[in-house]
Amino acid sequence: MKRLLSCFLLALLFSLGISINVEASGFEKGERCKVKISVDDKSIDLSSVVLDVYSAECTYSEPGVGTYYYSEYYNNSLNFDLNGSVSVEKPSENLLVSVNLDTLPDGYGVCPNSYFFHNGIDEFTFELKRISSIDINHGDSYSVDRACDVDMDVATCFDENGQFIFAYPKIIKRDFVLLNRSCITNDAEKDLSLEYVYNVKAGGKEYLVNKQYSLHCPNKAAKAESLFKLGIISEHEYMNTLASFMLYGDQYMDEDNIIECGTSFYMMLYDYREKHDDRRTDYSLIDKALNRSNKFQKNTRSLTYMDSVRGKILEILTLIMRRLSI
Repeated sequence: MKRLLSCFLLALLFSLGISINVEASGFEKGERCKVKISVDDKSIDLSSVVLDVYSAECTYSEPGVGTYYYSEYYNNSLNFDLNGSVSVEKPSENLLVSVNLDTLPDGYGVCPNSYFFHNGIDEFTFELKRISSIDINHGDSYSVDRACDVDMDVATCFDENGQFIFAYPKIIKRDFVLLNRSCITNDAEKDLSLEYVYNVKAGGKEYLVNKQYSLHCPNKAAKAESLFKLGIISEHEYMNTLASFMLYGDQYMDEDNIIECGTSFYMMLYDYREKHDDRRTDYSLIDKALNRSNKFQKNTRSLTYMDSVRGKILEILTLIMRRLSI
């Protein structure tokens, strides 16, 4: 009965297109593979480098298309000998070995970081290489929010030939300098030139990495926002710039964005004045912008309940319902 049930289950799985590795592998406990780690400097002590060993179990396969999925499970850890060699007893027919990056000699990385033993392969050599340079991937430099987000920066290590190596680099500190401070007062200068200085820890050592970026600001208001978020100007300077832009700039008055942009500035200034009333501070420019009449105030009042086509339709329907009720 059990045999009949097993055959039925296997037939069902194969009918669903699922292939399971059920044939005997011929693997016997006690089989071994050899792992080495090479380095040009023969004076380097490799006995402190640790190799982590994982057994690998095939959980799904499609031999017809060459697709195999494995799950790895930690088995044990071994140290290389002085010559950078270690003999590994296979915990399973297939296995994964990975160099523990925290145990590498100071100033070094490894290539690759791990290796998967399969199809009867029984020897592999890792390469230990000195860290020659570190690069920082900063992503989209045109976004001020991106420029302020250090958590998204990614450090990568390279050897003297420019080859990527694994060394588990960590950015532990980041500072920046505004290279073109003239842009604060020069409205025609629309780009912010920033130089970042990164403190990166990799391979047991700390490195200083300099990287320059250009942050484009399409107008005076956007530039002021970027400078404020970067901590270069104060909030009051930012609000004064917005007020000046509203009073004397034409860009925010375009038909396509007059309500969206103008009202946003108005509400920011309004909220700022609600929270600040220091007699020693000059708010005249901000108050002038808030008290501006005609086109600006009309549009900001309309936006309170009508910031989209949907709002306009709702207003018309409300008027109709009121007339019908009368």
